Amino acid sequence: MVVVTVDYRNQYFGGAEAFCGMKTGESGADDDHARFGRGLLRYYIHWLRPPFLILPDTMDDNEKLKELLKRYSVHYGDFVLASGKKSKVYVDCRLTTLRADAMPLIGKAILAQIADSGWKADLVGGLTMGADPVVSAVARESLGTAQVLNGFLIRKEAKGHGRGQYLEGVREPGNLKAVIVEDVCSTGGSAIQAIERAREFGLEVVGAVCLVDREMGGAAAIEATGCPFASVYTMGELLDL
Repeated sequence: MVVVTVDYRNQYFGGAEAFCGMKTGESGADDDHARFGRGLLRYYIHWLRPPFLILPDTMDDNEKLKELLKRYSVHYGDFVLASGKKSKVYVDCRLTTLRADAMPLIGKAILAQIADSGWKADLVGGLTMGADPVVSAVARESLGTAQVLNGFLIRKEAKGHGRGQYLEGVREPGNLKAVIVEDVCSTGGSAIQAIERAREFGLEVVGAVCLVDREMGGAAAIEATGCPFASVYTMGELLDL
């Protein structure tokens, strides 16, 4: 599957702009028409599940990432979450975070959260394996910015050989500051474990960012550890509630 971002003026998609009510480069489009078009697009993405996703080039990066998450990562049914709680909606972020076309969007979105929060850091890391692609995306997109962030990963269990450590990617803590990242946050358990391991290693954790906050108490639990928290999307925003 591939994601295609198109200019609706292209000859192959010439009628799509009128259908979706999102005309490229024009102002004053009828609001009701536009909302109707966006509604049809959401129905197409959620229920028809096309083999590729057409994203209007009028969307900004955050809107594109949101649509990718809705298309690939949101599933409906009966699920048991990592916290043990049951849910009718499951967000498998790895189906999006491991996509090549999503990685730049993820990196930029989380870097924007870090900047907006005013956090100054040297590193970005998280608990394997949900955080792994998120860490890589953020580290890569930070290259060339005023705040370059190298990545690190935290094992759930200490390595059984070699240096026998939990944290990989940092030789010595020094005076390094870190931001913890997570793909999905429900009760906050994974992020809290990562925060604790990073602190034990000697890093100063200045904040935590989650791609999707399920709004199940995780934000408050993380902040109770003394770590500020931010998210790119809430579950309500992802489901348009």
